[in-house]
Amino acid sequence: MLTWYAVREGNIIGYQIYKKNPGGTFVHIGSVSEFERKSFADSDASQARYYVTAVNESGKESAPSSIAK
Repeated sequence: MLTWYAVREGNIIGYQIYKKNPGGTFVHIGSVSEFERKSFADSDASQARYYVTAVNESGKESAPSSIAK
C-alpha cells in the first residue's frame, strides 16, 4: 500500500502513480483524484519502486516525489 499526504496548494486536482518496470523505466499505473484517499494498492508490489506526482487544474504534473519501495 502506497500512501502520501495531500499537496496543500489550492489548484491540485489529483495525483498520478508511477511504478518502475523490469526494464528500468517508470510507467503510469494509476490516478487518484483530489477527493479520494491518498493511497494506492498494488497487488504485485514485491520489490517494486514507485513515485507520485501532483497534477494541477491545467494538467501539469509536479516533479516526482522521492522514490518509495
